[in-house]
Amino acid sequence: MKCDCPVLALSDNQLSGGISPELGNLVNLKSLSVSGNRLGGEIPSELGDLVNLESLIFSDNRLGGEIPSQLGNLANLQTLYLDSNRLSGEIPLDLGNLASLQLLLLGGNQLSGDVPPDLGNLASLAWLDLSSNQLTGSLPLSLAQLTALKGFAFGDNIGLCASNDTAFQKWLTAIPNNRLPPGVSPLGPNCGAADANDSDTDDDALVEVVNLSEPNAVRWGLGGDGVPTSNTASTPATYDPAVWHFSILSQ
Repeated sequence: MKCDCPVLALSDNQLSGGISPELGNLVNLKSLSVSGNRLGGEIPSELGDLVNLESLIFSDNRLGGEIPSQLGNLANLQTLYLDSNRLSGEIPLDLGNLASLQLLLLGGNQLSGDVPPDLGNLASLAWLDLSSNQLTGSLPLSLAQLTALKGFAFGDNIGLCASNDTAFQKWLTAIPNNRLPPGVSPLGPNCGAADANDSDTDDDALVEVVNLSEPNAVRWGLGGDGVPTSNTASTPATYDPAVWHFSILSQ
């Protein structure tokens, strides 16, 4: 495959089959978008050779298998959308190498295991969506290092809980202008908290957390292609930045 083009946009068609490993030869590519199709198979590891890539959008397809660790080689990547697919396995530690990454959407898959502490290295990250997976364990304390973060969603991960570490709690509660529903803890269920009805640890799962630091500046939502969009219009957004949303589902 030969192409000197910086952009390859094939979203919202009816493309099927798999993603060709030959796309890894398009070294001048800066943006690759194939969202909203019917693509299956695995994500080729060869895409890790696209050293100039800034945007990789594979949302809303039928991609399976594990996220290739080679994507951690994309030093210039700012946007990575792999949401609404059938991806499985653990989140690669190598994604923590993406120093330029601003938007990371992995929601709506079948990812499992712990949230890697390495994600705390993403100093430029503004949006993190890990919702609707099968993630477990405690949210890593390193997430408190994400000072540029404007929003995150961890909903629908039965077994995922919020750390009761003092510094982590302080980071959560320091978000300005937050308004919580009556009776809702700003921390969600804490890991290892004693359950009044059980001698074992609390089995409540952190089902949804959405947290935005600029409630008066923008409204964030997800467009049809799974891309977060900001606006100041009256159109309802998927996520209301004026509120932290928490809900608890007991196992």
